[in-house]
Amino acid sequence: MKMRIVLGLLLLIFVAGAPLDARHHKKKMELSIEKLTERLDLSRDQVRQIEDINAKYERLHESVMSSIKPLKEEVRGLAKEDSPNYTQIRSILERMAPYRVDMHLNRIKHKNEIKSVLTPEQREKFQKAREKRQEKRRQRY
Repeated sequence: MKMRIVLGLLLLIFVAGAPLDARHHKKKMELSIEKLTERLDLSRDQVRQIEDINAKYERLHESVMSSIKPLKEEVRGLAKEDSPNYTQIRSILERMAPYRVDMHLNRIKHKNEIKSVLTPEQREKFQKAREKRQEKRRQRY
């Protein structure tokens, strides 16, 4: 029983995670540039640099997602069966794990590259806004 719960949670984490649709991701990045420009009073040069950084990480994201997609579909198919093969599902989820690590690492690198374009004052505002968002998330749960 414990194994089923653990595998169910793993399945939920890996399959139903953050929105993974590339169009949604791109639109979200475009909105974030608009918000950053407004909140941090970015110069045109900073906006251009951040757009270049975003394009770089968009390509990386799409590459990782194209690797994960067939694995996700395989897990979904196996999970729908009346008697799912949990060993097989676990094996696929474990193969997906390095891609998830890459995605998380890329998000960290992406954020830090954007911060490198900002002035010290803008970095401070950026950090405060990030902390505020994290606090709101914590309050929801």
